[in-house]
Amino acid sequence: MNKYDEPLDLNSENSLSLIIEQIQPNTSILEFGPAMGRMTKYLSHNLNCDVYIVEIDNEAYDYVMNFAKDGILGDIENYNWFEKFRNLKFDYIIFADVLEHLVQPNKVLAKASELLRHDGRIMVSVPNIAYNAVIIDLINNKFKYRNTGILDSTHLRFFTYESFETFFNDAGLIIEKEKVVHLNLEHSGFNNNYQSIPREQALFLKNREFADAYQYVITVIKESYYNENKDNITIQKAINTGFATMLASLYIDTGSGYNEKEKVQQKYRINKENTFLITFILENYNEINQLRIDLCDDICTLENINVISDDGDLEVIINGMLVDNKYHFVNETARVYVNNPNGNNINKIEISGIINTPEIKDIKVVYNKILNEIKNNNIRLETILLDKQSEILEACKMYEDKMCVINELNHNVRTKQEEINKLNQELKTKQEEINKQSQELKTKQDEINLLNQELIYKQNEVIENVTKIQHRDIEIENNAKAIDEYRLCTELMQNELNLKNNEIESLRMEIDNMVNSLSWRVTKPFRKFRK
Repeated sequence: MNKYDEPLDLNSENSLSLIIEQIQPNTSILEFGPAMGRMTKYLSHNLNCDVYIVEIDNEAYDYVMNFAKDGILGDIENYNWFEKFRNLKFDYIIFADVLEHLVQPNKVLAKASELLRHDGRIMVSVPNIAYNAVIIDLINNKFKYRNTGILDSTHLRFFTYESFETFFNDAGLIIEKEKVVHLNLEHSGFNNNYQSIPREQALFLKNREFADAYQYVITVIKESYYNENKDNITIQKAINTGFATMLASLYIDTGSGYNEKEKVQQKYRINKENTFLITFILENYNEINQLRIDLCDDICTLENINVISDDGDLEVIINGMLVDNKYHFVNETARVYVNNPNGNNINKIEISGIINTPEIKDIKVVYNKILNEIKNNNIRLETILLDKQSEILEACKMYEDKMCVINELNHNVRTKQEEINKLNQELKTKQEEINKQSQELKTKQDEINLLNQELIYKQNEVIENVTKIQHRDIEIENNAKAIDEYRLCTELMQNELNLKNNEIESLRMEIDNMVNSLSWRVTKPFRKFRK
C-alpha cells in the first residue's frame, strides 16, 4: 500500500482541499505525483476535468490511469513527460507535495511552465521547515526523519515562507495567492510541545511569524501574464498571525453539571492585535443552565471579554485574578462562565476579546502587584481579625454560660428521660396484660359467637315449631268447625229421622187401623185374584 494513500478530505483545511477549491470545472490539468489519485479522481469525476499525470510508482500509475485522460510513468526529472505533452497547453499544473522530493525543483518548475496556458495557474503545496515543532526539536538537538510529513525521509529540499518567493521568481513566475495550512503541535506527530523548551523560548516561538504554518499552498502565474494584467490582478498574501491555532472547549450544563459528553470544541486563531472571535453552534441542546468556555491552558491574560447569543448579550463570569483590568491565569485554565438564568434556548454564541501570553518580566510585574495587594489585604485582614478575636472571646464567654444552662437542661432531660423510660416499661407491662386480656376476651367472644349461633339455630327451630303449632291450631280449629257443622247436620238429620220415624209410626198405625178395618177384610179376596 502506498504510504501517501489517504482519503480525500474536503471538509477541513489541508493542502488538497485548498488546491481543489481554486480549480474550475471542465479544464485541463497536468498533475505531478498523484500517488493513488485521490485528487485525480475527484477532479475527473466531480469537476469533469481532463487530468494528465506523471507518476514514478508503477502500482500507483496503473491505478490512477483509471481516472486520468493520459499519463506517463517515470521520474519527473527525466523530463519524458515534457516530450509527451509538449503540444498541449494546460489550464492548471499541480505539484501537491512534490517539489521537496526533487533534486532540481526550480528546473522542473521552469520546464513545466512552458506547458502552461498564458493565463493558466501552477498550484504548489510545500511543507514549512520553519514549523515550530521542527524548531523545538532543533533546540533539543533533535532532527529525526519520518515516514511522512515535514521531515519525510525522501525530502531533498526544504522551504520557508521567505525562501519560496525567490524560488518562484527565479522560474519566471509570480505568486498570486498564498494560503496556509495551520496545525497544532499536538497533532503534528513530533511528540513535543511548548513545555519541552524554556518558557522564554516558548513565548518567542508562539509569537513569531507563521508559528503553526505546517504547509504553504501557493498559486503562481506567468510573469508575462502578470505584467500584462497586473492592474486587474489582486495578490493575496498569507495572513501573518503570531499565535498558533488554539482549541476552545465549550461545556454545556443542562442540569447534570459539566461533562465530556456535552462538549463542543472549536479551533480559533488570534490576529496581530491579539483579538479573537469564536463561534459555537448549539442546535442540539435544550434547557441550558450555564456554559463554560475553556480558552487556554497556558499562562495568559484575558480582557474585554464579550459573549453574544442569538438571543442577545449574556452574563459573563471569569475565573482569573483581576489586575489592571486584565484577568490573569498562571496555574489554571482560562475559563469564562456564561449564565442563562431564564433557561432560554441558545442556538449560537460568539465570544470575543483580547488574549495575551505575557513575557516573564510582565508576569513578575503582575506578581509584584498581586503580592502588594495581598500584603495590603493581609494588613486589613489582621485589623479585622483583631476585632473578630474580641468578638470571638465575648462570644466564647457567652458560649460557656449557655453551655452551663445547656448542661443543666441536659441533666434535667436525662432525669425526665429515665422517668419516661420507667413509665414506658410500666406501659409495656400494662400493654402486655391488656394484650393477654384481649386474647382471653377474644376467646370468650368466640365462645359467645358460637353460643349465639346455636341460640339462633334453636330460635329458628322454635319459630319453625311455633309455625307448625299455629298451622295445627288452625287445622284443629278448622276441624272443630267441621265437627260442629257435622254435629249440627247430624242433629238436623236426627230431627228429620225422628220426624220420618214419627211419620212411619203414624202410617203403621194407620195401616194397622186399616188392616184391622172391615173394608180391608172384605177386599182381601180381590187382591189375591189380582196377583
